[in-house]
Amino acid sequence: MHNILESTLAASLKAQSFSKKRLCWRRKTDDTIIVVDLQRSQWGEQYYLNVAVAPKLLDPPESPKEHQCDVRVRIDEVRGDAEVFQTCFDLENDQLTDEDRRRIVGIVFADSVEPLIQLFATLDGVAKYVRSPESRGALVSLKLRTALAIPET
Repeated sequence: MHNILESTLAASLKAQSFSKKRLCWRRKTDDTIIVVDLQRSQWGEQYYLNVAVAPKLLDPPESPKEHQCDVRVRIDEVRGDAEVFQTCFDLENDQLTDEDRRRIVGIVFADSVEPLIQLFATLDGVAKYVRSPESRGALVSLKLRTALAIPET
């Protein structure tokens, strides 16, 4: 079953050459495998949006799952508008119309997902992100920090 979140994300990610399997999209570059994952709550129709990257330098699986990636970002945790995000991504909340959700997902994609996709396309971009203050909300593997000689924060 497709929902408004999935269909809106699918259109944006397809335009950026991502392939889809279930609620997970992947794109391979020369340096990395980028993963965008729409994670459904086990308790209801609430969703989380995750963007992750597996640098090829670390020999990742051919099609890594989000939890197998070396940098993992939950978008609602790095945005300043978490309450709006959570309302939009809670399909049990009827305060928003489908058109409202499409608009908000489009803004989230343009402001938060697309910049990460651009950074995560290269190993230099991944290193730049991990060294930046913006990565404080992200999970970064020790294996990647060691490979890039980035100290833990």
